Amino acid sequence: MEDATEEEKKIVKKMILVALWCIQMKPVDRPSMNKVVEMLEGEVECLQMPSKPFLSSSPERPVGDVGDNSNPTCSSIQS
Repeated sequence: MEDATEEEKKIVKKMILVALWCIQMKPVDRPSMNKVVEMLEGEVECLQMPSKPFLSSSPERPVGDVGDNSNPTCSSIQS
């Protein structure tokens, strides 16, 4: 990704974050398709890492929910 533009890097980051939300183990923790569309159309700065972004046997520290952002320009997309 050395030769990728900044815009391309932002798109890749956004897609990865949305994908991590979509593969949550518990269905209740996954966003609806409407929320997925909102996340993909929104700004990458508005997206948070899921609290358990991947399968892990060790407890992960919570880092916020999909709509848990103090940035006022980010709309709440929490289900």
